[in-house]
Amino acid sequence: MKQAKPKYSEKRDTLSFQKSWEFDAQVTHCYDDMLKRSVPDYAMMRRAVAAMAKRYLRPNSLVIDLGCSNGALISEMIQEIATPIRYIGVDNSPHMLAAAKERLAQTEDLSQADLRNMDLRLEYPPEIADVVIISLTLQFIPVEYRQQLLTRAAEHTKPGGIIIVVDKIAGATPEIDCAMTEIYYDLKISNGYTQEQVTQKKAALQGIQTPLTAEMNELMLKNAGFANTERIWQWMNFAAWAAIRPKLRIPVTRAVRGAIARQINSADAILADTRLLLTEIMRVNQLDPQNIVSIFFTMTEDLTAVFPAKAARQLGWNHAALMCAREIPVAGALSGCVRVLIQIREYDDIPLKPVYLCGAEVLLENDDKENYNQV
Repeated sequence: MKQAKPKYSEKRDTLSFQKSWEFDAQVTHCYDDMLKRSVPDYAMMRRAVAAMAKRYLRPNSLVIDLGCSNGALISEMIQEIATPIRYIGVDNSPHMLAAAKERLAQTEDLSQADLRNMDLRLEYPPEIADVVIISLTLQFIPVEYRQQLLTRAAEHTKPGGIIIVVDKIAGATPEIDCAMTEIYYDLKISNGYTQEQVTQKKAALQGIQTPLTAEMNELMLKNAGFANTERIWQWMNFAAWAAIRPKLRIPVTRAVRGAIARQINSADAILADTRLLLTEIMRVNQLDPQNIVSIFFTMTEDLTAVFPAKAARQLGWNHAALMCAREIPVAGALSGCVRVLIQIREYDDIPLKPVYLCGAEVLLENDDKENYNQV
């Protein structure tokens, strides 16, 4: 009697690689076995991803799986989560998408999933998701496109929604990275791969798979706009993170003052001291110059060599509105002084600390003294 042809998900990975890695038909046909034998603690990782995603899902929520491969994760989540959820699976391999369609059709799950062929370097689904999953995909995206991809993911995640990233990582130090890699290769051999297969696959992935350190991945998530990033799973050089898209906050406009004195009437001196004052105000208050709305500068009558606003332009603050004026010449007032009043749009409402340098501390008023820290 003729034996039934094994389905793609049942085939064992016996591949040898003589060329660069590609998610072609051969890889697709044994991909499930490849993952189980190549990703440490694979089943536990998948359960952790599904469990974390489940906490952020409600009826008719949307999950976007970026790099969905053969649809295994979507299929598992449909089976485990009774709540009706919508899924979008994105991949750039026609072979993987065909396998995903086959898998979901076999379990009658295809109606819940929308599978799309997209190049994540250039495209992104326009829908707004409750949960975004990037499992074992980021490592295959060219490094120069990763921050852009995560930023798009943040822009297309609902406030309060979550992103879950699983990726291979590099060690932070060469010695530990080498040790983790060797332990990983030993694990693959214990899972039935030959030394030749391990060596061939390593060569095939050269230049295709580029792991970054855990800290670099976490920084990219932060820079994209996600917050509260937590590492939820790790085995040596594989890790998973969950991060939240912050709920919408309303920015407020705040102002902070500063001054610097004992200047001579020289353009170079005035600009150097003004740059120092501006950067110290930013540093002390941990402010982002990109959020500056406007800066109002005043100079005492004895300073006439240059407009102090030029210092802000020298710092690259080209987006802010600037204005210069002469200080009122009150008898006995401090001379050789530049003052600034900076307006800035921020989400925090903690008091800002004024900065007074080089003898300008005498200008402190009672309200300033309460919040002032000597620089």
